[in-house]
Amino acid sequence: MKHRNKIIGIFIVVILTIFFLLKDKKKNMDFKTSGRYTVGYVKKIFGMKGGIACEYEILVNGRLYNQSNYLRGSNPKKEKYFVVFNPKNPADNLIFLEIPVPDSLINEIPKNGWERIPIEYEQKLYEQEFE
Repeated sequence: MKHRNKIIGIFIVVILTIFFLLKDKKKNMDFKTSGRYTVGYVKKIFGMKGGIACEYEILVNGRLYNQSNYLRGSNPKKEKYFVVFNPKNPADNLIFLEIPVPDSLINEIPKNGWERIPIEYEQKLYEQEFE
């Protein structure tokens, strides 16, 4: 009986892991295909269980959204970075800590974001945030 319960437990863990991986993959694909882009302002960097994170905020359609993100080896040197967000739910977003926003764009941020990042950047810097 213990052996059977262990097998059922492992099966449930595997199914849940697959579910969350597929959900994350779909979310990333949605960001790439229909996401909008805005500026994220890094407010603070702090330690969390498992690493270092940053807290940032974005302004979309007049509403402020706060989010945190693990740094995963990034070392923010500036305070403004591009963020992709779900236009239907801007609280669902992801910051690109390797793609800083030039000061020249700060006064040109559309209320509902850009359709694409409005500067040239290395594609690998974009793709690594989805890994």
